[in-house]
Amino acid sequence: MSESSHIQPNFFGSGYGEQPKKKSGDWVDFNNPTAPPPYSPVPHEPTGSSRPTTHPSAPPLDLPNYGYYGSVPYPTPNTTSDVNQPTWPWAAPPSMPVPPSNYISPSSLPPPLQLSSSSPPGVKKHKNWCEISVKYLFYVFCLFLVIRMVELLTRGTGYGGSCAHGVEWSDLPPEFNYNKGIKIRTVGGHLSSGQIKIQTIGAEDLEKTGKVRMSALIFPPRLAKNSDLSFAITHFTNGTSLELYIPQDLDRNACITFNAVIYVPEGTPYIELDMQNTRVSVSDETLSVPVVGITTTNAPIEFHGAWEGEALLLSTKNAIIELTKYMSSSQVIMITTTNAAIRVRQTLQAYDTMYISTTNGAIDVDDLIYCDRLIELRSSNSHINAYNVTASIVRVLTSNGRINIDHGNAVELFNTQTTNGQVNVHVDTGAYAEMSIRTSNAEITASLPSDYEGHFLFDAGTHNKLTFIDEIGWSQIDSMNKGHISGRRIEPGHTDVPNTRVQVQTTNANAHIHF
Repeated sequence: MSESSHIQPNFFGSGYGEQPKKKSGDWVDFNNPTAPPPYSPVPHEPTGSSRPTTHPSAPPLDLPNYGYYGSVPYPTPNTTSDVNQPTWPWAAPPSMPVPPSNYISPSSLPPPLQLSSSSPPGVKKHKNWCEISVKYLFYVFCLFLVIRMVELLTRGTGYGGSCAHGVEWSDLPPEFNYNKGIKIRTVGGHLSSGQIKIQTIGAEDLEKTGKVRMSALIFPPRLAKNSDLSFAITHFTNGTSLELYIPQDLDRNACITFNAVIYVPEGTPYIELDMQNTRVSVSDETLSVPVVGITTTNAPIEFHGAWEGEALLLSTKNAIIELTKYMSSSQVIMITTTNAAIRVRQTLQAYDTMYISTTNGAIDVDDLIYCDRLIELRSSNSHINAYNVTASIVRVLTSNGRINIDHGNAVELFNTQTTNGQVNVHVDTGAYAEMSIRTSNAEITASLPSDYEGHFLFDAGTHNKLTFIDEIGWSQIDSMNKGHISGRRIEPGHTDVPNTRVQVQTTNANAHIHF
């Protein structure tokens, strides 16, 4: 093969090993080649949002945003040859084909969708100060509402407060004297609060005339001009009365407070108080007044002194009654309240009737209570504790509370009854009395008189334990089943069984009976 027919590789117009041919007059420094021309964007090329500034000739580094997630317009295939491309590989082609007619410009597309500002699941959202303030204001409102409801339930909807911000009722005299008995009461509306103290005048004072010192506060001040607010002091042959006329249509923010001290000399035949929302206390001296009647509401009655007379009547509501010293009545003693306790600390004695009653409150008798005829202790939803109850007829009744009597003595009837409360009684005497001791869903422990004669019936239910002990052996059992015993009890040598009966019954609990 001839030398002319030799094939020599040629890359980009120059033979292998040959220097590229240049035009005459153009000097090329191969050690420092000429920089490529600056980059010019081609037509229809989308403009990038962030172009590098260090290499202005480089193509854009970010892709165009078409505004549609998950879709890209169909690219036009490149059918041109790469022969005429520049020698640097990063340069874009000098021209692009004409886009098809259905090509959509990115500038005409809708803006890209924005992500929701809500936090992704599992990430706690931070609340601003406005939301936090609203939340705490709501909590404060709820707390205020609860407090107000409690006040309405406990105090009622009467006149409010102690009237400490009120002004003095100038029309009311500061004091007046009374002869013989004294009676104070309200007519029409109700007092918002008050306090009355009964003070005994001793013999050393040589005071034969009783005296009442008093004051009143009212609010608002314009209430003094109300014609319905007035008083009347009337002297009768057998005593003196003070009547306070209270308007019935007072505003709920209005208040009237009455305070008084009653000085009681010897020989006073009666004291009667009929008030509302007024606390009454009796001093610790002996009060020798035949008839004492005290009625109030929503305030306690505290009788700190001893008393001897004919009739004692104490009544209140939603407050306690406490008797501290010895009291004796030739007729009747009646003590009643509601939703509160009654406490008797020393001996209480009456001839005809003694009635002590409350609801939703306890009765506690720390000493002997005695009556010739009838004693009745009555409560509900609370317990009754009595140290010694002695009368011809004894009734101790409650519900949902226990009964505990350390010493019981009866002649005709001894009856204790409760529900859902334990009973523990010790009857000392009552050989021929009817006795009934009952409860439900609780245990009974009964100690009965050893000299009792009559019939007996004990029942604790078929699924509970019944314990019966007769130490002297007077009992004759007629029937005995599981949880049930009935029979007679008679002293040896006697032939006739008295027509009396003792019953001890409970359900769903054990019973223990002992003669």
